[in-house]
Amino acid sequence: MNAGDPNERVERARKLETEDAGAAGRLYAELADERSEEHPAEAAEYAMRAAGLLETAGENDAARKLLTEAVYRAGLSDDALHRRSLERLRDLYLADGATEARLRRLHRTCRRLAERLRAEGERRAASRASHLAWWTEHQLVSRRDGFLKRFAYGVWRLAAGYGERPLRLVVGAALIVYLFGMFYIGGNFISIGGGGVPVIINHSVYNLVGYFGISLAAFFGDGFHYAGNALGWVLISMEAVLGWLTTLTLVTVLIRRLKN
Repeated sequence: MNAGDPNERVERARKLETEDAGAAGRLYAELADERSEEHPAEAAEYAMRAAGLLETAGENDAARKLLTEAVYRAGLSDDALHRRSLERLRDLYLADGATEARLRRLHRTCRRLAERLRAEGERRAASRASHLAWWTEHQLVSRRDGFLKRFAYGVWRLAAGYGERPLRLVVGAALIVYLFGMFYIGGNFISIGGGGVPVIINHSVYNLVGYFGISLAAFFGDGFHYAGNALGWVLISMEAVLGWLTTLTLVTVLIRRLKN
């Protein structure tokens, strides 16, 4: 057997997996190191396999180090592999319980990974690593901070994926405009049907498309003159506040991403 032949060493590592997980893991780690420059995806696969075997052998620190490198290499080469390796990294760090110490270590690791990937121009992979870092920070906040901060992190996650999913804000804005348009339609038909004044002043109460135009204006803070009564003013005010918050958040996220 040629000890320098990668294929033969892979075969030897496979045979060792059931006999000596630690030795097999170290052999895969050597292969990952050798292949890292020319074949980063292959190196990431070897490193992930090595990490799993070293974890089985009880060498958790070495496993975490290898898996971190696998995440980095996968981020340079393969999106699907990178997502899978990040999930594996999270599971490895939190395998014995999501204690604060382990969460903090995972948070630091993901921040460093995001910085390394961003420096290589891999913005999508860096965003994934950053998202996991934010998720870890959210878990820490949920353990030690008050309701308002926990609520803010929950909204930040839902609305924008911790700032890493700005398209969610656009979808959320469209949903807000649609829902308030429906509120305006329903409010007017109920109010007029009961003999009251219209909730929203529309040139034709039966022009349903017009309500969504009014809703869009209200979203950007220019709909107050459409309020027909106190309920209309309240609804338009609520939409305006949501619109301002959504717009401000989107602008902040985009500026932050451009700076990075």
